Amino acid sequence: MSETILKVGTTGDYKPFSYWNPSKKSFEGLDIDMAQMIGYDLKLTVEFVKTTWKTLSSDIVDKKFDIAMCGITRTPQRVELLGMSIGYVKIGKSPLIRKDDYEKYKTIEEINQPEVTIGVNIGGTNEAFVDNNIYRAKVIKFKDNLKVPKAVIRGKVDVMITDNVEAMIMQNEHPELYAQSLDSLFTKDEIGILFNPDNNDWDATLNNWLLRQMHFGKIDELKKKWGIFKQD
Repeated sequence: MSETILKVGTTGDYKPFSYWNPSKKSFEGLDIDMAQMIGYDLKLTVEFVKTTWKTLSSDIVDKKFDIAMCGITRTPQRVELLGMSIGYVKIGKSPLIRKDDYEKYKTIEEINQPEVTIGVNIGGTNEAFVDNNIYRAKVIKFKDNLKVPKAVIRGKVDVMITDNVEAMIMQNEHPELYAQSLDSLFTKDEIGILFNPDNNDWDATLNNWLLRQMHFGKIDELKKKWGIFKQD
């Protein structure tokens, strides 16, 4: 980090956390708003750096940016090998399917069948979940996460494995889609901020900042703004 610039890595393909809006030619989302708030409070100018889920970890290690924010799931590997803040949004894996199939694909067993085709983005925890749990169904992997819901609509794939928050957003944007099993999520996870552990100051700085924003209700305000339903 320079004395005046805060570089924030983001993928721009995961609503409602990080989305590259081609019409505005800028990033938007809950994490984008949060990054701007962090920059303001630290008196730094925020500069967003495009990354991918596949290169996210290596990019942070190579110090291409100072922190990363794009709906990043806290995992034991990321916490141990890199640096991650406390969680600020609760999520869980769930299927995104076509609305006409709302009676199907409620469980992993129903999804993990030879006649079912799964769509998932390369890199990150969605792919890891599929690799660890789906071994009978056909799996198609996409470089661009935003192309997977479109593949579900077109019938190229039957199920997209994603997080419940994205599934709800996609359902709201596309009436052809249905967010399945929201009451019985496959996992229980949290979203956090990723950083390079070489910078020992980030752990305390980010966690203290997040705790303060949560205490004053600022994170809840952002959740409401970006359409994230109430969480326990």
